[in-house]
Amino acid sequence: MLFGLYAQTSAVALVAAIPVAAWELCLAVRLIVTGLAPTAEPAREPALPVPVPA
Repeated sequence: MLFGLYAQTSAVALVAAIPVAAWELCLAVRLIVTGLAPTAEPAREPALPVPVPA
């Protein structure tokens, strides 16, 4: 019994788990697709040289 309301292997538990599974699948696909694409620009050289203290 899950929280004493329904069994974990019931149809209610299956229906309740479907949105969670869909969310996790969509998030995984999004992170794989966009997480591997380089979106940041490489760092540029500073306009003026930065003085180094001696």
